[in-house]
Amino acid sequence: MYYYFSADYLSAIKINGIFKRKLTKGQQPFILTDKDLDSLNQIFVELCPLNGDEYPISFMLDNEFLSNPPKSIIVVDLKGGYFIKFLNLSRLAPFSVIAQHKLPYAIVTVFKENGLKISIETPNDFYAENLNFDCHDAKIMDFTLNGNQLIAIHFKGDINSCHCYCLSDKITKVFCQEVQSFCTDNGFSTTQVFEDIRGHKVVCDWLFDDRTMKIANRKISYDKDVSIENLSDKIIGYAFLEEFLVGGEIKEFLCKSMQDNARYLKDYFLEYIGVFPPPWFRDANEIALLYKKSQNTYYLNYYQFEIENKKIKNIKRSKN
Repeated sequence: MYYYFSADYLSAIKINGIFKRKLTKGQQPFILTDKDLDSLNQIFVELCPLNGDEYPISFMLDNEFLSNPPKSIIVVDLKGGYFIKFLNLSRLAPFSVIAQHKLPYAIVTVFKENGLKISIETPNDFYAENLNFDCHDAKIMDFTLNGNQLIAIHFKGDINSCHCYCLSDKITKVFCQEVQSFCTDNGFSTTQVFEDIRGHKVVCDWLFDDRTMKIANRKISYDKDVSIENLSDKIIGYAFLEEFLVGGEIKEFLCKSMQDNARYLKDYFLEYIGVFPPPWFRDANEIALLYKKSQNTYYLNYYQFEIENKKIKNIKRSKN
């Protein structure tokens, strides 16, 4: 078993009271290996923030923690190890208003106070939410969709996201997605840009029906200079899975027999949210798919692809 520790902020990690290394964003994770674990009966982890914006964190590294980490920690089951990431929530940052929008019928505020928060107040209701990420700026816009009054908030930081709220008698969150940008002219549309092999760009037009956001139209584009014929056989599986993830055309990746059974692939892969190379302790020919288990826990499944003449001939899920 291997444990990878990573942090979005400058900090020091200690194992059973012994300093191991500094962690910071973009740095290679600190790894506890089998050799380290053989000498430990119990593992007590301490993370000491060095940025002044976060609380110290300590926990026993056991099954209870791995299955139910606090909201400031993400745990990914790697099937042979765990990836543990400490999030920067700026919980000790001083109070500050990031953005505020005052309307005749509502006041919307994005602010920091023991973390990032929003508040929405109308004559009929009050809504507040704690957010499990940080941002340096936010843009608040009001718009109508299908006769409903909504508020959109675009959070800008390491990850850009859009949250939408319906201002009916009871304020309700109706949309939350990572987006590059959004537009409220003549409706509501979002643009997602993916840093994948083909450089996909997905533009969606949305409807609001029965208090739910639904996609009315989706347009997918990509770099036409990236052709399957020019990809290495080792890369074709990744490109296929990225195409499948954004909802693009996948048949050009498949041999004839696979095309005939393409309708079964959704049930085979289920709802994955990311495509990654395998960790070093797994087979190098595997491709890892990331799945969300709960708010702060994720897991990987692994697949192997058989390629013949630049077409996918077979896909096999690896045993865990």
